[in-house]
Amino acid sequence: MSESTLKLQGALLLDGQHHKPFSLRNIQQQSQRSQFSVQSQQSYPPDTSDEVATTSTYLRRGNLENLPPVFAPSNAAEQWRIVKSFELISSACRRLDDALKCGLDYEKWKPDTTLKECLEQYGPNELPKPKMESYLTLWIHSFYDIMMILLVIAMIILFAVGDVVAASAILIILLIATNIGAYTEYTSNKAAADLGDLPGVSLVRSANHPDNNQGWIHVVNTKLLPGMIIQLKTGDIVPADSIILSQNEECHCNEAMLTGESEPVHKVEYYVDGDDQQETKKPGTILEKKAENGDEDEEKALDENSHRKEQDILHHREAMTRLYMGTEFSGDCVALVVETGERTQMGRIFQAMADEEQEMSPLQKMIDKLVLILALVSIAASVLNAAVCIPTGRGVQPDSEDPQALVCVLNSVALTVAAVPENLPVALVIALAAIIKNLAKKDVIVKSLPAGEELSRLNYVFSDKTGTLTKNEMTARAVVTSEGFVGLQDQFVGPQDCTPLSSESVSSSQLPTYVRLLAAKAQDELRSNPTGDACKQAYPKELDSDENIIFERVLLETATSTTKLARMAVNINGQDYLAKVGSDWVLRGATGQATMATDLGSFSMSTVEKFDYDQSLQSLEAWAKEGYRVICVAVKPVAELPEKIVEGEEGEFGDGFIFLGSLVLQDPPREDVAENIKVIRGAGVVVTMITGDNPLTGMSIARQVGLADNLTKEEEQMCLINAYEFFRDMSEEDAKAEIRVRLDFSMTHKMGLIIGRVSPLQKRWFVEVANDMKLVTAMTGDGANDAPALRGANVGIAMGNGSDIAKAAGDMILVDSSFSGIVEAIRAGRLGFDNILKFLLFLLGTNISEVIIYLTLTFADVVIVLDALNLLVLNLLTDGFPAIALSLEKAEGDLMKRAPLRRDTSVLNRFTYISITITNLGLLISYVVVILVGNMWYLGNFRGYDTGAVDDYDKGLKQTRMLFILLINIAELLLGFSHRAPDRSIFSIGFFSGKWMNISSLSSMVIIILMTHLPGVKNVMGTDYLDWQGYLLVAGMSVFPFLVHEVAKVLIIEPFNLSVYELCKYEYTGSKTKKSITKEASSMSQPDPEAL
Repeated sequence: MSESTLKLQGALLLDGQHHKPFSLRNIQQQSQRSQFSVQSQQSYPPDTSDEVATTSTYLRRGNLENLPPVFAPSNAAEQWRIVKSFELISSACRRLDDALKCGLDYEKWKPDTTLKECLEQYGPNELPKPKMESYLTLWIHSFYDIMMILLVIAMIILFAVGDVVAASAILIILLIATNIGAYTEYTSNKAAADLGDLPGVSLVRSANHPDNNQGWIHVVNTKLLPGMIIQLKTGDIVPADSIILSQNEECHCNEAMLTGESEPVHKVEYYVDGDDQQETKKPGTILEKKAENGDEDEEKALDENSHRKEQDILHHREAMTRLYMGTEFSGDCVALVVETGERTQMGRIFQAMADEEQEMSPLQKMIDKLVLILALVSIAASVLNAAVCIPTGRGVQPDSEDPQALVCVLNSVALTVAAVPENLPVALVIALAAIIKNLAKKDVIVKSLPAGEELSRLNYVFSDKTGTLTKNEMTARAVVTSEGFVGLQDQFVGPQDCTPLSSESVSSSQLPTYVRLLAAKAQDELRSNPTGDACKQAYPKELDSDENIIFERVLLETATSTTKLARMAVNINGQDYLAKVGSDWVLRGATGQATMATDLGSFSMSTVEKFDYDQSLQSLEAWAKEGYRVICVAVKPVAELPEKIVEGEEGEFGDGFIFLGSLVLQDPPREDVAENIKVIRGAGVVVTMITGDNPLTGMSIARQVGLADNLTKEEEQMCLINAYEFFRDMSEEDAKAEIRVRLDFSMTHKMGLIIGRVSPLQKRWFVEVANDMKLVTAMTGDGANDAPALRGANVGIAMGNGSDIAKAAGDMILVDSSFSGIVEAIRAGRLGFDNILKFLLFLLGTNISEVIIYLTLTFADVVIVLDALNLLVLNLLTDGFPAIALSLEKAEGDLMKRAPLRRDTSVLNRFTYISITITNLGLLISYVVVILVGNMWYLGNFRGYDTGAVDDYDKGLKQTRMLFILLINIAELLLGFSHRAPDRSIFSIGFFSGKWMNISSLSSMVIIILMTHLPGVKNVMGTDYLDWQGYLLVAGMSVFPFLVHEVAKVLIIEPFNLSVYELCKYEYTGSKTKKSITKEASSMSQPDPEAL
C-alpha cells in the first residue's frame, strides 16, 4: 500500500488517546506498539475488487475482529463505543472508497475525466435552486383564465365575421393584460434569484497533483465530493457537511442560520474516548454548572432514563465535531467532507420545504370565484340574448344589411364584451405590481403578486430573534460594578433587579473605563471570535488621546475553552498589575472589590472594599439568567512583573486580586425594532418571538423591544416557553393542544409569546396550529431552520442576509433585513387591498349596468345602438383608465391604526352588494332616460325602429349612439372619482386630490371626444355631432349617478357603519382548547445550554 494512500486512509483512522488524526508515522508507531508492522496490514482479508482497504471496508463487512489493531476492542464496552462513534462517519468512509475509485487517489488524479464521472454520480455540491419559469411560460399561463378564454373566443368570432377593428381591439387588450402580469412576476422572481450567493473556492488536499501548493489545491465548492479533505480558516463559510480531523487552534461555528442559537458553538476534532463510556467533557464554570444543574427533580428524572442520556451524549459529541454547510467558521482546522449538496442538513431542510404545496391565497380564491361568476353571467346573458334575438329579431337595427342571425350573434358577442371586465386583470396586476414596486424601493422584494395583498389580513407574526429582531453580532452592552451598571448604548434596559448608575457617579469615575480597557486588551488581535470582537469594540477610544492614562500590555495568555480566562501583565501609569479577564473563574482568589472611586492610574487601597463572593456571584447570575455573556475583570498590584506566564501554573495569579467589575455582552436588538413593534401592535397584529436560542435571552430582548412589558408572574409563565424542555416528553397531538392553549392566551390578551430552544419541527407546529385557529400568520427568519415554517405560514418573510433556503421558502425578502420592512409590507398590503376593493366595486358596478341595460333593450324590443367596438372602446377608456388610476391610489389616513381584516374577507360582501346596487341604480336610471329621450329626439319614437319617422334615420342613429357613448363616458368617470372613497364622501379627501385619477379622467374624456368628433375617426365609431340639447342632456344625466352614490354614502353607509372595514374587521373570539398541561416554572427559568 502506497504512502499517499495511507495518508488518505489515515485521515479516517482517529487516535483516541492523543485525539490527533493519524499520519503515516502515527500508523507505524501505533502498529509497533500493537506488535504489528505496516507491512502486516496488507495481510488483512484480501480485497478482490481491488478497492482501497479503508476502514469502511471492515465496517461494511461487519467484521470487528479484522479491524486494524489500533481499533481492536479490548472489551465489550470499548467495542460499543467504537461502533457507536464510527456510525457518525461510516457513510463518509463508504463514499470515500467510491471517490478514490473515481480518481481522487492522490497518485492517480485525473481531473478532466474521473472527477467529472464522480460529480455525475454524486451531483454538484449545491442546493437545488427553485425552477424559475421563463417569461414565455408565465405569459402563456396568463391565458389560463376563464375571463381571458372568453375574450379569446370573442376575438376569434369577430375575426371570423370580418370585424377586424373590434377583434384587433380585443387582441390589444389581451396582450396588455398578459404582458403586464408576466413581466411583473418575472422581474420579481429574478430579483429574488439574484440574491443567491456565488460559489466559493475551498482548499482540498492533494499531495501529488500537478498544481501542487504544499499539498493543497483550489477546488470550486460546487465540485466538492464526499471523502475530500478540506482546510478551513477563520471567516470561511463551511462548504459542505464535514467532520473535523485536526485543528491548529480553537474552532467555533456560528450556527444561527441552522439552530437560531446566537452563541457560536465550540467545535473539537473527532475522537473515540477509550477510557470509559461517558462523554469526555471539560469542567464548566460556576454559572454554567448552575445553568446545567437546573431543578433537582429534573436531574433525577434524567438520571433514571439512562438510554436517553446515552443518546444525548452521542448527539452532543456529533454536534461538537460536525461542521454544517453554510455556517460561519472561525479557527483553523482540517476536515473531512461527509455529505454534499442535497444530502447535507441544509439540503434536507430544502427538500422538505420543496415538497410542500402552497395553499391558494384568499385573493386568488376571491378573484377565481368572482371571475367564475362573471363568466357564467356573461355566457348566460349572451345565450339568452341570442335565444331571444335570433327568432324574433329584437334589438336588430332595421337598416342593417347583414343577416339577422349574424347581427344577433354580433350583439351577443358585444354583450359578452360588456359583461367581461377586460380591464380587471390589468388593474389587478397593476395594483399588486404597485405594491411590489413601492416595496422594492424600500428594499423589500415580494416574490409573488398575491403575497403582497395577503399582508392586509395579517394578524399574527412569528418573528425569529437572531438576525431579525437582533443584529446577529455580539456587542458589549454594559459595565457592571458592585454599585450598579453603566449602559454603553442609549436607552439600554438591564435586568429588572439591577440598578443603573447615576450620570454623576459615572462621569466622576474611571472604573468602567478600566473594565472596558482590560477586557479589550485581553484579546488576541490576530484572531477573531464573536466574544473577543465584542470586547475589542468596547475599547474606550477616548484613551487614545488621553495623556493621563498610559497603558502597556507586557504579557498575554489568551483564554481557551479549558482555561476560561485570559491572564495579562500590564503597566498603567507606571504601576504594574497582573490581570485576569474571563468567566466567573476570575472571582476565585479575589480578596478586594473595587468601587467607583477606584482609579488604577493612581491606585489607592483605601478605595477598595472587602470582596463578597456570594453577592458578586448573585449579581452576575442576574445577568447570566437574562441571557447576557459576562466577562469578569480583576487586577492585582505587584511590585514587579513576571518574565513570562507559565501555561497551566497559577503562580502569582492565584489570589490577592481586586475584582473591578464585568463587561456584559449580548446580541443587541436592532435600533428600529422597538418602534416598529409598537406600530405593528397598534395595527392589531400580535408579535411572537420564536427562536432556537435560550428563552431567557429571548425574554431579555423582548423586554428591550417592548414585547414583554410589565408581565405578571402568571403572564410570564404562560408567555415564556422553553420548547425543548416543555415538549420533549409530549406526543405531537399533546404538544399541539398545548400550543393552542398558549396561542389562545396570546390572542385573548394581545400578548406575544417568547418561545426558546425551539426545533424546526416545533416551529412548524406553531404555524400549523395558528393556521388551524384561522389566524393569518407571517413567519420571519433568516436561517435554514426557519424554512419549513416560512413555507407553512401564510406569508413567509426571509431576511436578505439569510440563507438561500430561507429566501427560497419566503414569499418576501427583506433585503436589508430591517424589521421596519415588515411594517412597510403590512402598510403596503393594506393599501393594496383598499385599491383592489375600489376598482373592483367600480368595474362591477359599471359593467353589470351595461349588461342589464343591454338585455333590457333586447326584451323591450328597443333598438340597440352600441356594437362590440363601441363597448370595447368604452370598456378600455371609460372603465379601464379610472380602474388603473384607482389601483394606484395613495393611502387614506394611517392604515396602521385600523384592525386587520378577516382571512375570509371577500369583495363579495354586504358592503359590496350595497355599493354595487347603488351604482347600478343611478346608472340605469340615467341610461333609460337618455335612451328614451334620445330615441324620441333623433329617431322619432321611443323604440327607434321606424325608419320613416325622421328625414335621415342613419344620422339619427349615429347621434343616438353619440349621446349614449358620451353619457357612459362622463357618468362612469365621475363614479371613478366617487369610488376613491367608497365608504365616505369624496369631498372628505378632496375631489381632485388623486393625481392618477385626474390624469386618467382627462385623458379618457379627451380621447373619447376626439374619437367621436374627428372626421374619419367618427365614421369608424359610427357617431355624429349632437345639437345643444343633446349635449345638455348628457351633462345633466351624467351627474345623476354620481349624486346618487355620494348621497347614499352619507345617508346609508357612514351612519350604519356598513364599511367593509367595519363589517369584515377581525375580532378574535377564542378557540376551543383543552386545559393547559401544567409544567413547573423551573423548566422556563433556567437555560439548557446543551439543548440544541
